[in-house]
Amino acid sequence: MAARTVGGLTLPVPVAGHPALELCNTRANWTSADYREYLVSFDHAVTLAVDRELMDGTAARDLAARAAAEPRAAEVALGRVLVLRRDLYAVLTDPEPGAAARRLDRAMLAARRRRHFLGRDEAGAPAWSQVIDLDTPLDVFARAAEDLLTTAAGTHVRACGGTGCGWLFTDPSHRRRWCSMQWCGNREKARRHAARAVHGRTAT
Repeated sequence: MAARTVGGLTLPVPVAGHPALELCNTRANWTSADYREYLVSFDHAVTLAVDRELMDGTAARDLAARAAAEPRAAEVALGRVLVLRRDLYAVLTDPEPGAAARRLDRAMLAARRRRHFLGRDEAGAPAWSQVIDLDTPLDVFARAAEDLLTTAAGTHVRACGGTGCGWLFTDPSHRRRWCSMQWCGNREKARRHAARAVHGRTAT
């Protein structure tokens, strides 16, 4: 899969069309134990949240300091983000997600309770107060998941058909097959071409 460097950390190239799906795409090859993990640290989760405009730089700097002071707590907080990611992926791809849906519901409810509406700012945009602690990345991704599931984007989610991929993306046209034609699409075309060539040789 294609990766990029953001703030000195390696993250996947965004292809999904929604930040909640970009969270899911921080793991490549969901169907196998042989997968690639991009969220290898708490800092990676924070950097992804900032990159996808779910968190600002001030909050990110505060969290970096807290994580440095409490590395074990930050590791546990990252684990909760990974559970959210797994549960969201299950809800989006499994017709019967069961316990995953219940855990995701609890995470979304907790995120709502930790943010409070203050009114509107001078530009008329809604203003919120937000608890900033090691669970802030969990909160912002849980709210992104709720946005996805309660808007039209959530009805057009598709998984890439590429071998060893499984990345998710929005597909309102219902014509998109690959996370990227450049990566999975071309690789699958090459694989099928090679298979046909082998079949042709064995048939002669």
